[in-house]
Amino acid sequence: MQTKEFGKRLRAARERSNLTQERLGMELGVSKTTVSSWELGNDPPRFSYLLELKRVLDVSLDELVYGHDADLREAQTITTSDDGEVALIKAYRRLTIKRRKALLGLIEE
Repeated sequence: MQTKEFGKRLRAARERSNLTQERLGMELGVSKTTVSSWELGNDPPRFSYLLELKRVLDVSLDELVYGHDADLREAQTITTSDDGEVALIKAYRRLTIKRRKALLGLIEE
């Protein structure tokens, strides 16, 4: 894992969730300094924290560790007030890249 890029994605996910470093640290049982270190790319989190980050920030591990694919970046500019659509987008984001492609294949048929 490239820690600098991971740190940028972690910060973006935290900010999308409207959490401060301190609040995220409280959710995970770590200090604000630890969260800051992760975001700066100085010290990557242990795997067990990745699972908690996934849960707290409502992101997939693929998104957090590897980043978005182009289709997902484009989809982030779409605005909706439909709760059903929002739920679908969140569920899609939790899927692995392989499952996303499979789902899109089903939809496009």
